[in-house]
Amino acid sequence: MKDLLRLLFLLLAVTVVRVAGEELTESFTGWSDSAFAGVSEYLGRDGVRWETGQATADGLRPRDEGGTSIRFDDEGAPYLVAKGLDGEGFDGGIGRVSFWYRHWDGDGRKIRFVLEYNVDGTGWQTAAGASVTTETEFQRLSHNLNLPNDNIQLRLRTLSNPERLIIDDFTIAPYAADEGKPLIGFQRARSRHQEEEGRVRIPLQVSRPGKARVAVSIVGGTADEDDFRLETASLDVAPDSAAPAVELSLTNDGEQEADETIIIRLEQAEGAWLETVTHTVIISANDSPAVAPSDDLLVIASANITSGNHQEYLEHGERIFRALDADVIGVQEFNIPGGESEREWVSRVFGSEFHYMIEAGEESIPCGIVSRYPILQAGEWDDPQVPNRDFAWATIDIPGDVDLHVISVHFHASGGSPSRAIEAGVVVRKVKATFPSDDYVVLCGDFNSTSREAAEIAKLKEVFFDQNQPVDQNGNGNTNANRNKPYDWVMPNAALLALHSTYSIGGRDFPNGLVFDSRVWQVPPEPVRREDSAAVNMQHMAVVKAYTLPGE
Repeated sequence: MKDLLRLLFLLLAVTVVRVAGEELTESFTGWSDSAFAGVSEYLGRDGVRWETGQATADGLRPRDEGGTSIRFDDEGAPYLVAKGLDGEGFDGGIGRVSFWYRHWDGDGRKIRFVLEYNVDGTGWQTAAGASVTTETEFQRLSHNLNLPNDNIQLRLRTLSNPERLIIDDFTIAPYAADEGKPLIGFQRARSRHQEEEGRVRIPLQVSRPGKARVAVSIVGGTADEDDFRLETASLDVAPDSAAPAVELSLTNDGEQEADETIIIRLEQAEGAWLETVTHTVIISANDSPAVAPSDDLLVIASANITSGNHQEYLEHGERIFRALDADVIGVQEFNIPGGESEREWVSRVFGSEFHYMIEAGEESIPCGIVSRYPILQAGEWDDPQVPNRDFAWATIDIPGDVDLHVISVHFHASGGSPSRAIEAGVVVRKVKATFPSDDYVVLCGDFNSTSREAAEIAKLKEVFFDQNQPVDQNGNGNTNANRNKPYDWVMPNAALLALHSTYSIGGRDFPNGLVFDSRVWQVPPEPVRREDSAAVNMQHMAVVKAYTLPGE
């Protein structure tokens, strides 16, 4: 029986790598000390060392009969650490961690905990997307760490209500960059649909050809069972199959009601890794003008978040784009790695419903714009200071009677503020001559400015405003990689400024907008990993602001 269980959970278990290429699952069956005081060590399977603080063995509530689980105590700050063979950590890298967890007594006090890792004693970091809230039935967390390092320790730590958290069958799989399994996940974290659409498709993305099966379930939301039906209980993915998608049937009940949500989760993957495992479907009912939303939130971002050696949008920037979930994005250095077209990249990262423009020509680091809403017109204005990009602009048909005009710019870095002031003057003249002053206009860009009082900023203030200065959680508004200069901006004109609103992400509200740096999040919003903003040659931090549009 134990051999069978080990085989069933081979792909999803989390443990320490004892020999290169070997996977190990710790079931805690041999955990003998039933009453730890303070901090204690347990020598587990194959000599793996575990450290506990205020945790006990529990033979009554394991995931499988006849075993033992670990139960966290209700006092102090209990934790469980996997320390490796020598107590210094696991060598050879860790690919994936998996374990089963639940809250055993059903008293309604949900327990929140996190999975953390420590590489070579540099400090604990929370694994992106691995902040978990328990239910009373056993659930499995399977998380891709993909750390190729040595001396890696893992830790489970409670954040709230630690009493009676149960952990069992903890497995660590070795790092294997060439293992060949595809990554499967939702293309985006949320989507909006009208209930009269009937059957809707929520597309997934698959990183490489492969054969896999993924289970699909509904795990929450405000919609009732009568409002929808899940048509896809599981997905089979094959190398020659069409792009996979989860399908829902929505019920058009004719009632006047507010927006409702459905939260979908991917789980129990066979033959694949999972990431971006949850997706929120927002259902709008347009049965009469009386129930149409009275306003609509428009989220605008500016981003120069290329990385790597060729100023391209790699996986790090892509994950940040998905997490921000902006409606309109001014993109700088709009370079896509070879093998994928711009249309394919926009559909994969933002969604197939998104529109885009990119300045024409052979510029090496062009500017562009991506939009959830249709682009009515687009073009570019010459940048007189640099030869490898121009100023891109687009007129967008946002909800309501007023259009939005977006300009995406990337000002001269080495020319200093005098050079950037010339560029700013061109932008101001073009905006005044091209767009009605009572339309909504926003300037998104990498200004390369060293201060908010620079000459180029003063020139731009003839049209645009800097009243709401975005910051990160620590109050830092600088956006370059070293976080000491305000390079990146979202600047509205007067008409759009009047609609400024709070931007919310990851359970946090940012009244003046956000400078997004994954490194300052304890638990970054999915699918971001904490190290994304520290990727090799990551240019800058994205800037985001939100505006509440008046109802039609």
